[in-house]
Amino acid sequence: MEDIQIELKKWLSDYCGNVQEYEYQVRTLINQNENLTTYIKAAYSSQNIEIIQEKIEDFLIEKKIWIETCNNCKKVNYISKPKNIYNRKCEQCSHSLFKETEENDNSTPATKKCIYCNTPIFPPNTMTCFSHNNVGFKY
Repeated sequence: MEDIQIELKKWLSDYCGNVQEYEYQVRTLINQNENLTTYIKAAYSSQNIEIIQEKIEDFLIEKKIWIETCNNCKKVNYISKPKNIYNRKCEQCSHSLFKETEENDNSTPATKKCIYCNTPIFPPNTMTCFSHNNVGFKY
């Protein structure tokens, strides 16, 4: 049982970027949720580490908490309940933490076109427009 406890502590520390303050905040959130702690205790007694890790990750995603390491300066950032997660910048170097979206991209997404008349088609049609929907082939 000690091996499981050591492994879980190491995993949580790594998950929090080895920053004690962030690990403390995550532990506090976990301890405040009685359902989660009961689930963790049950999974702990069955020695299923993967289930515990998945449950904690799901809980943090549900609570909108991300711990991200900046690719530019390697600083660990604690992000909680952001309005727009994709616009988050590193606290130290202001580099984008998540994949940047191209705001200046004026191109429109490629739309599918009817194989008969070349007009744009919409789901659920995949090859023909509405007017050519019932066109069939003769063999």
